[in-house]
Amino acid sequence: INQGLFYLNWLMDHQADFTLLVMKQLGAESANSIEWRYPRLVCVAGDFTKYDEHAIREMPRNIDLIRYRRYGDDLILLEQVASSSVSPLGQDGKSQPKPGKPVGTEPSPIPIVLQRLNQSSQEVRDWFDTLKAFILGLGDDIEERTLYGYIAFRHLKTFADVRFRPTLNRIVIGVPLAAETVQMEKGFTSPLKGNRVKIEVDSAADIERAQSLISRAYQET
Repeated sequence: INQGLFYLNWLMDHQADFTLLVMKQLGAESANSIEWRYPRLVCVAGDFTKYDEHAIREMPRNIDLIRYRRYGDDLILLEQVASSSVSPLGQDGKSQPKPGKPVGTEPSPIPIVLQRLNQSSQEVRDWFDTLKAFILGLGDDIEERTLYGYIAFRHLKTFADVRFRPTLNRIVIGVPLAAETVQMEKGFTSPLKGNRVKIEVDSAADIERAQSLISRAYQET
C-alpha cells in the first residue's frame, strides 16, 4: 500500500509528463480525456490483514484492496476486500471541483507548452531532449516544472524557461542574465526586460552554444 501511494503521489505531481506521454502515444483527444479528479490506487494481493483495511480508511485517497484466488490453471477470482473514497480532486490534485459543475464533464486542460511541443518537428523534440539532459545534469538540486506557457528549470529560483515555436522550428530559452554581461548575436541572443536574455535555438549547434549561458544562469541564480 505504501509503495502504491508513493507511485500515486508521483503521478499526481507529474501530471504534465504523463499527459505528454499519452499525447505522444494515443493522441491529443485521449490526453484531453484524462480525469485527474478521480485518481485511485488499486492494490491486488493474495490477502490483506485487518490492519490494512483500517489503514486505508485513515488515508485521504481513493484506495481499493483486491484479493485474488486462483482455481486451477484457468480461473482467477478477484474479490474486493475493502475500499475507501474521498471527494473528487481538482485539476491541481488538491482542490474541490467548482460548485454547479457536473462531475466528470470538464476535461483536464493540456498546457499550451506541451501542445506546441507536440506540434513541433521531431528535430525540435530531439533538440529539447538534448537540452533537457544537459540542464538536469548541471546539479542534483534541479527541478523541472511544466507550467501552462513554458517549462521551467529551477533550483532556488528559475534559471531557464523553455518555450516552443512550431511554425519557426525553434526553441526559445529565457535566462536571468543582465543583457550588458552577454554578447548579443543577431538571430541567437537578444535582451529582454528585467535583466533577462532570450536565446533562440534553430539548430543542434545552437544547443551547444546555449549551454554556457544556461550553465552561468544556474550558477548565478
